[in-house]
Amino acid sequence: MSAASEDRLLSIAIPVHNFGAFLPQTLDSILDQTLAEKIEVLVFDGGSTDNTPHVARSYARHYPNFRYVRALKKGGIDADMARCVELASTPYCWLFSGDDVMLPGAIEKVLNTLRRWQPDLVLSRHNECTVDMTVLKDWPVLSIKTNKVFDLQNGDERSAYLEAARTSEAFLSFMGGLVIKRQRWFQGRLTPSFNGSNWAHIGRLWSLMDEPFRLAYLHEVLLNRRGGNDSFSKDGMLSRLGIQIDGLLDIIESIFGAESMEARHLRRVIKTEVEPDWANTVRRDLQNRHAPQKDFERLDQMLSRIA
Repeated sequence: MSAASEDRLLSIAIPVHNFGAFLPQTLDSILDQTLAEKIEVLVFDGGSTDNTPHVARSYARHYPNFRYVRALKKGGIDADMARCVELASTPYCWLFSGDDVMLPGAIEKVLNTLRRWQPDLVLSRHNECTVDMTVLKDWPVLSIKTNKVFDLQNGDERSAYLEAARTSEAFLSFMGGLVIKRQRWFQGRLTPSFNGSNWAHIGRLWSLMDEPFRLAYLHEVLLNRRGGNDSFSKDGMLSRLGIQIDGLLDIIESIFGAESMEARHLRRVIKTEVEPDWANTVRRDLQNRHAPQKDFERLDQMLSRIA
């Protein structure tokens, strides 16, 4: 291992599955930045069947700080995210999506944050975009408009953090906004029942917060998130809504309890995300497809959890 690699603080780890059409734009946005040579870039391929291997290997030939690891079969996002953190070779790992775009200067801002605060986790913001990456709006996370560190073990600081939460991303739902201290990640409890939920990382991270846990919130927007390419939606709109409501609530309620402060605030922010527009869209979709009555009942049951 070279001296340069020993000095690296950050890996940008990208779990992908059949993202060959988008991956070049993602990698260019990272590797073209001035400080890119000071980081490791890792693509973990969960058994893609498109041209992802060809794309990734072409970058590996040109960038000495780039690694490509391919699994023999698809493991799912929970397993692939965990594998990314395991494979990274630096103290911190920024989980990033293979179809999003990093904004100029983002790497430098994250590195400065890591050096200044040595946090256990960095949480950043993004722009929501169309599938062709036209920016629609910046997505809120917290109501505060400055960078701030919270110790989420501290009751008062956790309460202030949760009061400031504006969306479920404050509960760490968006992979691309997270930079994880790997040493702490490995101390987290991996609950088997969370695997396959698409949110296993949330359970793992929140389980760490019974000890001092420093979350550094960056108010700056660091990336553009591609819309219209949500792999969670492959089983239909009702299923996707269930991932957002039942999936998130089941994990937080299992850790803290259904009547906890954490669960109460999560229900509050999910409600703002799904009602009325998302819920009405799903209901219309069910009506247009002449879905069975059990699907309408499931929708009503989900919505009752955040009423």
